[in-house]
Amino acid sequence: MNLKLIITILVASALFLAGCSKKSGSSDKIGNRWYTKEQVTKGQELFANNCAVCHGQKAESTPNWRKKLSDGSYPPPPLNGTAHA
Repeated sequence: MNLKLIITILVASALFLAGCSKKSGSSDKIGNRWYTKEQVTKGQELFANNCAVCHGQKAESTPNWRKKLSDGSYPPPPLNGTAHA
């Protein structure tokens, strides 16, 4: 191979690999998610202050959440996508 071809291949490879790296400014993201670590921290605080009293500290629900209460309502369900809410 000639030197120009080798240099072209090396430069093209470097540019391709550079495009695969993390973008600058995305270090505060969690994995490939759209939210930031700061948003998760804020959400944890909001949940602890507003939701955990009924849904449990780990969103596990209350016992017998499928049974109606005496007033016809249901107890707080789990927040894992398996409930009626």
